[in-house]
Amino acid sequence: MKDKLILFDTAKLAKEKGFDWKVLKAYDGVPICSHSESIFKPLNYNSTTSGNYHSAPTQSLLQKWLREEHNIHIGIDYGELCKKYMLYIHFVNNEIESDFECIYKTYEEALELGLQEALKSIHAE
Repeated sequence: MKDKLILFDTAKLAKEKGFDWKVLKAYDGVPICSHSESIFKPLNYNSTTSGNYHSAPTQSLLQKWLREEHNIHIGIDYGELCKKYMLYIHFVNNEIESDFECIYKTYEEALELGLQEALKSIHAE
């Protein structure tokens, strides 16, 4: 299984909310700009000196950042009755848990929405 990169809209939101970890890939507008690990080192494309770039981490790396930096936990379960994926977001600091209906066809689709909703809950840095 290959880890999926976040979508461009999620990357823009992550940049707004302070995501600053180094990654190998970035968006420059809509197209993706990718770099080979053997040639380039990971960079923080969201830094103030990186211009119009937006870091493009994998979904799991952004999920880890949300967990470690903001105590926000995203969980995905498979609903046997509806045969689709269910999304849960737990905001540890606020002790609020959000549940979303089981309407997602794939795990990655559910996770992408979870990442976006979690990012929206963060106050800008």
